[in-house]
Amino acid sequence: MSILQRLAGIKDLPTLPEIVLRVQKLVGSDEADARRMARIIQQDPSLASRILQVANSAFYTTPTSRISSVALAVTRLGMLEVRNIALAVNIVAHFSGRGSTLGYKGFWRHCLTAAYLNQAIFEMIEGSVDKELSQQLFMAGLLHDIGILVLDQFFHDSFGQVARAAISEEVSYLQAEEKVLGAEAHPAIGGALLEHWRFDPTVVAAVRYHHAPEKAPLKHRAAVSVTYLAEHTLCNSRIGSLEGTMPDPPNETCCGIAITPEVREKLLEKAETEVERADLILTLDSGGRTGLLRPV
Repeated sequence: MSILQRLAGIKDLPTLPEIVLRVQKLVGSDEADARRMARIIQQDPSLASRILQVANSAFYTTPTSRISSVALAVTRLGMLEVRNIALAVNIVAHFSGRGSTLGYKGFWRHCLTAAYLNQAIFEMIEGSVDKELSQQLFMAGLLHDIGILVLDQFFHDSFGQVARAAISEEVSYLQAEEKVLGAEAHPAIGGALLEHWRFDPTVVAAVRYHHAPEKAPLKHRAAVSVTYLAEHTLCNSRIGSLEGTMPDPPNETCCGIAITPEVREKLLEKAETEVERADLILTLDSGGRTGLLRPV
């Protein structure tokens, strides 16, 4: 039986946390405002504490303008950023409890940086933000490597085979995965899981084809290409990825951007900024507990 067939039969596959679903529903409604968002956030003291700490951090404010109200924190950060933080905090906490050999610190650092970099690249292309597509790209970046997590947590033997092949043959994780698993490498596994969760087809496609944008359906290719370019930038800057370096895009233009040396430099600079934001969110103390991940 193949991994994808076995995946479909797993009864205890993780589900998205309820607070994530509520936050997403509110942001997508006509009734979204800071007070309603604050009421949802305050039902999770750990998340409320983290939102306040982010809002009061040097990344978002000055030392003289500290706040103690979750509603004010929502206003300062903006609804979209609060949603992003809520998604990241809950998904990281929810899916980091079963692991065996995967280094979660680097894994989630890479994924959260990819989420923010996806949005940054999209803004570079469009010049303005389509809120719905921007959020889809954030989710695609955050979950683009979720298939690796599934392998680690539910298919230990296969994950171990891939890890051993990468070491013994001195190749990247992705190359070893393709050799051992073939078409059932982590992009296919991640895409299958997101279909199970009923994610938007754009997010599913971005995850499933993020290493092969040329194979994506045309209607999703822009989102897939953005996710590919973010992954390419991060892998080649060695920001927390198992997958090693990636070859350059198949042509000189990707996602509508001419990939010049200047653009590459700009993307790397943006990646350095976004990894700082990811580190901030992932390592803050929350309600007297240590951060989701210790500093890396």
